[in-house]
Amino acid sequence: MTHTGENVCHGLAEMSDTQTIGREKRLVYIPIIHTLADMGTLGVSIQRAKLSALGRQSVARNAAAVEKLWTEIERVAGNLPVSPGRVRVYQDGLPVCGREQEIVSELADAGNRNQKLLLSLQARGAILMGTESPELLVEEYQIASAALASGGAAQAKIR
Repeated sequence: MTHTGENVCHGLAEMSDTQTIGREKRLVYIPIIHTLADMGTLGVSIQRAKLSALGRQSVARNAAAVEKLWTEIERVAGNLPVSPGRVRVYQDGLPVCGREQEIVSELADAGNRNQKLLLSLQARGAILMGTESPELLVEEYQIASAALASGGAAQAKIR
């Protein structure tokens, strides 16, 4: 999320719930961690691979840690000042395609906490911005699908 200004906050530890923005530009980087809801159709395959590699207890501990992190992200982001029309939210992995709002709404409806956070910031006046090439996102999805289908043995092509 960026505010018009030059200060940068990296992560939750540096963000204060009471920071004021004023007229300066400020970049607030909110770290996220993906949940299975973020993975869409790859979620089932990813869950299987995690269970196989880590076991049920480790996966359960990981899920609890992710839940706790998301609760803190939502708390901090909910307290950030949002000046309507002056705050832009840049979402990694969101294609620049003219359907950004529709995509975010659909994913939020499917339980994606990241997308729900975007909607809550928008409701307070933030402007949603896509960041990715749709073609490259499709290519990334195809590579991830192939890797998961082969048990993770497929090598990702780097271009």
